[in-house]
Parts: sequence; C-alpha cells; structure tokens
Amino acid sequence: MNSKPHAVCDGQGRPVVTMLSQGRMNDQKGARLLAPLLPRARALIAGRGDDSNALRPALAGRGIEACIPSRKNRKQPIRNTQRPID
Repeated sequence: MNSKPHAVCDGQGRPVVTMLSQGRMNDQKGARLLAPLLPRARALIAGRGDDSNALRPALAGRGIEACIPSRKNRKQPIRNTQRPID
C-alpha cells in the first residue's frame, strides 16, 4: 500500500491545504476533493493530471481562473488565458 500527498499552496509556495490519499487515487479526484477548501484566489495553477471537466466549472463558480494544461487525451484542448501574476 502506498500514499500520495496533495497540496494547495499560496503565491509564495507555502502549503495552505494538504491531504494524503491512497496511492491509486487519481489526481483529478484529489483536486475535486480539495476544491471546496481553496482559499480566495485569482487563479489556480495546477498540473496536467488535475485537468478535469468537473474542476474547471467549480473554480469558475468561485471566481478562480484555471491555469491548467489540458490532458493529452482531451479531444478539444482548452486554451489557458492566464496572464502573468504581478
């Protein structure tokens, strides 16, 4: 049995929300579980493994812009419009 850490960090790289899951749980599920716990933010920068059709609307509903590269198997890649943070 193994485990996988999930973390949400602030703009300085400091963890603000953490979770430990079973190693076989995919990143998309971890991201969905952490989404309601996110602090106020302008944008969420995440990895390709967190790209899901469920996470993006959840973020948009909270006014958080998703800056997540599309999974390679996504039929229509989603273009990120994130501008650099000042």
